[in-house]
Amino acid sequence: MLFNFIILNLIKFLTENALKLLNKESTIIIVEAINAWKYSNFMYKNYILNGLDNILYDVYNFIDSVKSL
Repeated sequence: MLFNFIILNLIKFLTENALKLLNKESTIIIVEAINAWKYSNFMYKNYILNGLDNILYDVYNFIDSVKSL
């Protein structure tokens, strides 16, 4: 699975923390970057879970982020 993330250039989801607003900055660019991060995190978390056996899917489905998974 790690190899697939390297090939797809998605390793940042395993190594970096999610983006957060600092000092209540709410420019459209920052908000859209955070939304894109959340969407990508959701997609790649489920990409990993899809590779697991059905029994393991139920065990790991409650983890919030790709990095935690």
